[in-house]
Amino acid sequence: MNQTFPVLVLALVLCAPAGPAAAQEAGSSQKPSAEKPEMIPLKLDLVISRHNGDKKISSLPYSMWVTANAPSGARVRMGVQVPIVQTVFGADSKEKGGTTSVPQQSYTYRNIGTNIDASAMSAPGGRYRVSITLEESGLHEKTNAAIDAPLIRSFNSSFQLLLADKQTATFTSATDPATGETLRVEATLSVLK
Repeated sequence: MNQTFPVLVLALVLCAPAGPAAAQEAGSSQKPSAEKPEMIPLKLDLVISRHNGDKKISSLPYSMWVTANAPSGARVRMGVQVPIVQTVFGADSKEKGGTTSVPQQSYTYRNIGTNIDASAMSAPGGRYRVSITLEESGLHEKTNAAIDAPLIRSFNSSFQLLLADKQTATFTSATDPATGETLRVEATLSVLK
């Protein structure tokens, strides 16, 4: 018997589709997609408060509607533009014997206020993984006496919390190095029906 015949049969067997599964793969190039999680409306309440020891100095509340499992999150931008004096020296050629430097003031504006970005994803046990980025800035009551200019305080924080419906958590607490005041941020999550 010819020895090339078994080799040819083996090559045909190896190249043939492997039953119905191979036929399905050949006929359909799409893979079944994973089921997307349901989008759930949530309300996120944030309170930014400042304390001097046990005494509350200020409290700023913010409410945001965040949709859990949505492709994008929610944003809040709240503030005011504050003029900041800039002094430049220009030449004055009116005086005899040459030019002198004369201070000239102009203004630039800086945004002061609160920026919040938040998003949420479903987590096991009926909880939600809430991601929060917070930027808060404001004018300090003190000024730089040497140049009579305002001091601008700022606070930046990014956190992820695991919260259930109606749960409140203090997700950050920090001390202002200039005044010793404590800044606290509380978050409360509510599932909207």
